[in-house]
Order: sequence, then C-alpha cells, then structure tokens
Amino acid sequence: MCAGRNAYFAAFLEMAGLTPKNILLFEIADTFYDVALMLVLDDETRAIVIIVRGTLSGDDTLCDLLAIGEPVRETDEKLPEGQRYLGHGGMVRVARRVCKKIIKERWVENARKLRPDYPVVICGHSLGAGLVSLIEQCSDSTRDYLVSVIYGYDMVGRLGAATLEDLKARLFHALCVCNVPKFKMLGSRMSICLFNKFCPCSKTAPLG
Repeated sequence: MCAGRNAYFAAFLEMAGLTPKNILLFEIADTFYDVALMLVLDDETRAIVIIVRGTLSGDDTLCDLLAIGEPVRETDEKLPEGQRYLGHGGMVRVARRVCKKIIKERWVENARKLRPDYPVVICGHSLGAGLVSLIEQCSDSTRDYLVSVIYGYDMVGRLGAATLEDLKARLFHALCVCNVPKFKMLGSRMSICLFNKFCPCSKTAPLG
C-alpha cells in the first residue's frame, strides 16, 4: 500500500483503528460532480457509517467554486421564488448524485443485512459536511429523524452566495474604517509570511 487509492485506504484504517473487513465500499471520485465515498461498519460505536470526503482534488475545488444558487429539491423548482430552498449549486448537483448512487446500489439495505440493528450515520468534512447537509434536505423520507451537524467553524458547510456577499460587505467595511495605510498592512503581513516560510524555526508573533 504505497500510492494512490491504497495510500488513502491504509491511512484511513490506521487513523480510524479499523480493519479491511469493516470497509464495505471505498470509492475515489474520478469525474466532475462526484465525490469520494466510503461505507463502513463501525462495531465500536455500533453504526453503519457513510463517509463523504472533503475538498482534495482539482474537481472538488471546481465544485466549491460553483456557488450559484440552485433549487435543492425537485419540488422547489415548482414553488414561487420566495419559498424555494436554494443551495450551493455545485454541492447540490453532487448531493443529488450521491443520493441516487446510495439508493440505486442499495448501500443501506446491503449493510443492514450484516448489522440489522445498527443506525445509519452520514458524516463529512469540509466539502463533505456541506454535501451531508444537502443530502438531508434531498431525502424527504428521512426528514423526520435525520439531523445534520457541522462541527466547529468549518466554513465550507455554510458556504453559499449569501454568506459570500456578507463576507464581501464585512471586508469592505473593515477597509473603510481602518486608518492604517493598506500598503503597510499588506507589506508587513507578506513579510511575516515569507519569513515564517523560509525560517520556520524562528516564528514571528502575529500582529495584534
């Protein structure tokens, strides 16, 4: 296990403390509007876990950049504009594809043949966290009991056109009220970054 798919697989097993027999499916995406997925039997927590990987490949990055709003559910396209659920366009398309794959290939049904009493947990990091929250919205049949949680301050799970507009407005306001010349701020920050990069043993203290 030294390269590519095997390297990912070996690293995951070591960090998770699992064995190959716990991994039912492991798919690394190689096309646009796709994502790396894993189906795991976790006997320690007694759960069937579907894992969605975060941003890593070039295709994942392009998906992150497609932030144009798009209706999340098929029914949203028929509703008035003010009543629609809109999501991150790239993530919505990937989430729909993941839902169709899980349903068509009967991931949950096949896993429950081996562990019939285990609940299903879907988790993800970064891009994967955003996809998991959209999968919950796409799955009408699970809406009564499926809960989506984003841990910490991961911005990708909350990324959208509205949040980007809010960030732009806040940055513009900060620049307007700041009395320090911009070239001084940018110059000092770039100098610190370059110094820390080429002299990692002598880190400089961050600016206040």
